Amino acid sequence: MRKYIVVFTLVIVSLALLVACQPQTVEVTRVITETQTETVVEEVEVTRIVEGEVITEEVEVTRIVEVTPEVMEEEAEPVTISLLGAANQNDQDMIDALIAAYTELHPNVTFDVEIAAGGGTEVDNLVKTRLATDEMNDIFYYNSGALLQALNPSETLIDLSDEPFIDNIAEAFIPAVAQGDGVFGVPVGFAAAGGVLYNKSVYEEVGLSVPTSWDEFVAN
Repeated sequence: MRKYIVVFTLVIVSLALLVACQPQTVEVTRVITETQTETVVEEVEVTRIVEGEVITEEVEVTRIVEVTPEVMEEEAEPVTISLLGAANQNDQDMIDALIAAYTELHPNVTFDVEIAAGGGTEVDNLVKTRLATDEMNDIFYYNSGALLQALNPSETLIDLSDEPFIDNIAEAFIPAVAQGDGVFGVPVGFAAAGGVLYNKSVYEEVGLSVPTSWDEFVAN
């Protein structure tokens, strides 16, 4: 639905007076709900003072219509997006937070979240089966790297490379979710890191030093 707010302003109304008096300007403001671009002549009641006498009379005035359209935002169609999530509680909490933030901006969108039972090969088999049978959820939570490549994303997933948000992703991450010229995933979730523990006493006993490179680590 389109609604237009139109403001009429009378520019100058000159009264042809038979006695000495100053020209008067009359301004009228109205709000209407349709577009008008015509010039309208109408009668307006004007009060003036002539030689100390108050005279009220009707005079013709011409008004110029200026149209300023205001387009009312149409209510967006309801949309339901299916999402295959993870069984891990931390992942679930993160997904819930992302959904809450998105739906606050897009209240017409509802997410139908399905939790993938189990883990490891069970999830892999579920994802591959649904992709092969064209029964996959609209969005799914999965691994990047070699596991994503095994899904043959250029044939089974939507290429996101032309989406504007891709420019916000660090270039170093792109190869982990790319195949050919396409990009098929975005980073999400918490960061993880690994480390190696060593026994200082044993290192000192056998005369080893803490490695600072991969080759030194392998040599130890």
